[in-house]
Amino acid sequence: MKHPFLFICPVCGAEDSIQNNRCSVCHTEYRWVEGRFYSGNEVLTPREMLHRMEAALPLWQKQVEIPERLAKYVFPEKMPWRVSQEAILRQARQRIPFRGFAGLFRREVETPRKIDRGVLLFFEEEFRFVGEQQVHQFPLSEVTCVTTNSHYFEFKLKHRPVYQIEFQKESALKYELLFKRWLREFYRKQNREVVEFQPVLRWEPAVCHKLSASLKEAPSVRAPFWERMLVRSILALLRHLVRWRFPVQVRGITPLPREYPFILLVNHQSIIDPFLILAFLDARIAFLTKSTSFVNPLARFFLKIGRGIPTTRYQTDPTVYHHVRQALERNIPVGIFPEGERCWDGEMQRFKMNVVRLLCYFAVPVVPVTLQGVYRVWPRWKSLPEKGKVIMQVGAPFCLNHRAGFTLQQLQEFLEEQINPPKGGKSQIKFQISNPKFQM
Repeated sequence: MKHPFLFICPVCGAEDSIQNNRCSVCHTEYRWVEGRFYSGNEVLTPREMLHRMEAALPLWQKQVEIPERLAKYVFPEKMPWRVSQEAILRQARQRIPFRGFAGLFRREVETPRKIDRGVLLFFEEEFRFVGEQQVHQFPLSEVTCVTTNSHYFEFKLKHRPVYQIEFQKESALKYELLFKRWLREFYRKQNREVVEFQPVLRWEPAVCHKLSASLKEAPSVRAPFWERMLVRSILALLRHLVRWRFPVQVRGITPLPREYPFILLVNHQSIIDPFLILAFLDARIAFLTKSTSFVNPLARFFLKIGRGIPTTRYQTDPTVYHHVRQALERNIPVGIFPEGERCWDGEMQRFKMNVVRLLCYFAVPVVPVTLQGVYRVWPRWKSLPEKGKVIMQVGAPFCLNHRAGFTLQQLQEFLEEQINPPKGGKSQIKFQISNPKFQM
């Protein structure tokens, strides 16, 4: 079985050769101990390992082997740069209705369905999925998003539902990095620099449009008695299970505010991040959750009582603004992972511009929360957690002074420093922050 993170052996350069923590080509052994990779006499952090693998990963394969059944799709004058191994192609053609907590909103979420099985071929300005049913052609110029969802590779094209590829013997992360490099080179020839790949392919920084007026006060939402008891029981059980496996220490400004709504900003290290927040901060937070998490009926039930808000990862979703407003109007705090996805190497990623714009749009207090140690306990690429210590640092609420003339890039850097302070603890960005007191 492929390793979802170690997609290339830095020693011999073989792709997807690491199985059971050992390279099947050069027999180099890799061990994961206390947040480090051990290989012979070398000790590498996940970030160092990722950089080394990226440097060793070629966009063009030295030898492209074309399966016999694909020969009719390939011409001598147009040989592919790269050919994948067997994969399954899915597309989000089916929609599932979802009703939010307390009936605050209704919407449909897209779910990918299998449409073909075959291999992926790279050409100079396009890529093709040669399947059993047909040849699917995708111009590179129409790609609007590339990302990984769980252990699947996802991409979006203009005016088409999102596509998802499940590679049987290859890492989805490998193809995300390949596509990012390919797109950068493709647009560099047009003198354009890609600054963001998800939720939308962006060349120029986002602009902060007209700011929202003050939110209108609406009646608070109170869940039914049975639901409150069920949630309390689930969270109590979750706290017990988590403490049995690894201790969680909460530091900083607690308890969370109750007299006004706020947006909780959290770095995203692991799949258990929202559960840790809900279990140990004693607040019913409505987390923005990727829409594909609502596909399973049982997951939809728990996300509903857990106040999950569906959000589409591969495009700008205007309905999310409306759902966030509905929650804040009813004094329900909203949780956001501003990186947009879990990190692969334990290092915080750049915050999405859409998140910065959303915070400016609502101008409500922001509560920063920094999770430390969660990646070491349960990194994205591991199937089961390990023992370790987790620290949850809660910062003081603040409001962005969006009318002081700062650019979105400056606000983005400031927000990132609230979650991940620079060494020495002193911010390099100097500007005022408005009073966190919120008036409806």
